[in-house]
Amino acid sequence: MARRLDIRNKRQKPIEKQITDWRLGSWNCRSLNFLGFELALANELQPRNFDVVALQEVSLEEKQVLDWPGQQTNSRFFLSGGTDKKLGTGFIVRGKMQDRVFGFTAISERMCKLRIRGRFFNYSIINVHCPHEERLDDEKETFYAKLEEEYDSCPRQDVKIVIGDMNARLSWNGG
Repeated sequence: MARRLDIRNKRQKPIEKQITDWRLGSWNCRSLNFLGFELALANELQPRNFDVVALQEVSLEEKQVLDWPGQQTNSRFFLSGGTDKKLGTGFIVRGKMQDRVFGFTAISERMCKLRIRGRFFNYSIINVHCPHEERLDDEKETFYAKLEEEYDSCPRQDVKIVIGDMNARLSWNGG
């Protein structure tokens, strides 16, 4: 009996949090087309402690990558903007997660893709802002065909995540 307890006590205790853990969030920010949006965005995201945030409706034109140095805004912004400052998607990658990003593709104003290096496999994250139900059927079919094409183009061994504003309409019969 005593021998059995010795063996049990020599076992390694489980580790609560691995270094490879990270948090992914999504936010429809409605617009970032104002002066000082970097600081306002950092102030919103800081208490939530996300490592990667998918943004929709950023309302910026360019397709670019912005670095925000400094203690409060130690982030990188990957942007896939539109031509008319109405739509746009993007990612904010904070802190040490910036070193694990090895690919960004600005697909359209409604879609972009980020690849992150993982411990055992990589992640392909597709950020979408789907068309509303009221949009033309052709526009919706084109969007979903492009989404399927991008999803299928991700490497097979990657974990594929589709995140964003799906614009789902739910009926409510409150009777």
